[in-house]
Amino acid sequence: MSEQVQKRVNQKTKYYLISISSGVQPKIFKNTDDYQFFLSLFKYLLPTKEASLIGSTFTSYSKNIFPLAYALNPTDCELLVRCKSEGDVSNFVDDLMSLYAAYFFDKYDDKLVEDYEITAVDESGLLRVSRLVHTRPDDWRVSPHSSLRAFMYDDGYDWLDCNFIKSFGYTTGDYLRYLES
Repeated sequence: MSEQVQKRVNQKTKYYLISISSGVQPKIFKNTDDYQFFLSLFKYLLPTKEASLIGSTFTSYSKNIFPLAYALNPTDCELLVRCKSEGDVSNFVDDLMSLYAAYFFDKYDDKLVEDYEITAVDESGLLRVSRLVHTRPDDWRVSPHSSLRAFMYDDGYDWLDCNFIKSFGYTTGDYLRYLES
């Protein structure tokens, strides 16, 4: 189902770009509710407070997976994550897409056929990959379905690491200029 490309980055922390596409279907996200539901799954799978997933077969990844940047488009999405354990990233994407596929089927009576690729990112390439993620949408400067707004206005989700860009010494204006260059 998934093609996985990984290499050793460093022993303690690894970074991955997760690219999800719609496969044969025209769209993964058909409307605003779909985007919102997909993002709500991060809060479910990455609880910031002690929360249990009672009655669930899904794992909490909050101690191992840390989203750094994302962009959702109608036919695809990109997600940059920091991960403590190599196997967790694949399990996380499998759980995320299983939950979203169930929602999609319930809502549209249509099976979601998605394809994803997980690519290891060297720490030296993080800023470049965050740029790739944030400028992916055609309307990237104003896209409501991107983590760029969280970086620019410091109003992100609890599960999103908004300090990621600042760790490179970039102010909001510096990062925006970097994206535009």
